[in-house]
Amino acid sequence: YFRRERKKRAKKEEGDIFATKKESYKASEQRKTDQKLVDKQVLKAIKAHPDKKMLFTYLSAMFGLRSSQYPHRMQF
Repeated sequence: YFRRERKKRAKKEEGDIFATKKESYKASEQRKTDQKLVDKQVLKAIKAHPDKKMLFTYLSAMFGLRSSQYPHRMQF
């Protein structure tokens, strides 16, 4: 369900590679409604939690790794 559909590549004999444009990803309506339903449930659970301010701050923070920081070695 969460994996995007892969399109088959055109064979080399089928036209020029520069003539074709890649289409941008468009989410289906079913996927959009499912995402809204999940988001509503997650927000409801966060708002009911006593540390909701900290949770909103944590979830809205940017995440990034620097050099020599490996995700599989992190401990929380």
